[in-house]
Amino acid sequence: MLDEQGWRLLRAALHDGEAARAAWEAWRQATPLEAVTATAYRVLPTLYYNLRRVGVATPELARLGGVARKAWVEGQVWNTGLADALAALAAADIPAIVRGGPALARYYPAGAQTRHNNDHELLVAPEQATAALAALQTAGWRVPQPPHFPARAWRGPVRCLGAGAQAYVDVAPHLAWEAHGGERDWPAEAQTLTVGRLTARVLAPAAQLLGVCVAGQRGYGDEQARWAADAWWIIRSAGATLDWSALAELAAALGVEPPVAAALEALATELNAPVPAGAPAELRARPVSHRAARFWALNRRLRGRLGELPVLWADYARRVEFGPLAGGWPRFLQAAWNLPHLYQLPGQAARRLWRRAVG
Repeated sequence: MLDEQGWRLLRAALHDGEAARAAWEAWRQATPLEAVTATAYRVLPTLYYNLRRVGVATPELARLGGVARKAWVEGQVWNTGLADALAALAAADIPAIVRGGPALARYYPAGAQTRHNNDHELLVAPEQATAALAALQTAGWRVPQPPHFPARAWRGPVRCLGAGAQAYVDVAPHLAWEAHGGERDWPAEAQTLTVGRLTARVLAPAAQLLGVCVAGQRGYGDEQARWAADAWWIIRSAGATLDWSALAELAAALGVEPPVAAALEALATELNAPVPAGAPAELRARPVSHRAARFWALNRRLRGRLGELPVLWADYARRVEFGPLAGGWPRFLQAAWNLPHLYQLPGQAARRLWRRAVG
């Protein structure tokens, strides 16, 4: 999760006037640009825009500007690949929703110039996810790690690589893999976005914010800093059009109230984001079982010596509360690790634990 230095970076990238300047000075004294992490790097285009906006004169502006220009050029390349992927799915009559990249940049001032858009995820209905991968493969895309299980068992998206060195899209059948119930007709709730030659369907602000909040509360991945910037701009830009009641109802339908509440509390406390005072409390008021609470607590932490095994066990335990899972724990673990055969479990577990021990 974000430490104080991460929050300082975000305040420098998002706040106004003296608050932004003070956060920038505190952040750069402890973190030279040469030492930024991959997660912080993705916030630098936003930081560059804001420092210029508030009138901060610093030698680092030239380098930050280079990072911003590089990110913008890469974003144009990625958008071309995204448009090609959407065309392939449209030809196969498979609706898809863009939930990263341009779908989030639209909330930022100056759009793709102020957000690093390396995340291109396409949301498709679970019953069409396998067909979506097949359609992309027919169009020349490659799936390095094809799933061996139905889409409802996927833990996260499946990456598809295009012919170009940087062309890729991630196909996801869930708004959040942690969701335990509730199916929604996402295409029916989508809006339309046009960026250059790219015309895409995107989520409404409430659903977009929920996905960002859940992803930001995971203890892994590269979203630890950018999720908060994304959420900040969704809330600020959507304004009165953001349906907070719809957000709460959707979180309840998917069973993701704890991470959404935690994210909103952090945004309000650390960034002074305009989150309605009662929104986190409403989500916290919903009952959560002991097993579910343990899973959410573990899912937020950085992975330890046992890797993701404790999180997987906690996830299995909370899902069993809704009914027995076919095949029990071994089959659940097999699906989580996407292994074609059950007998591969011991070897896979040993390899993962060894990598944790030596890494």
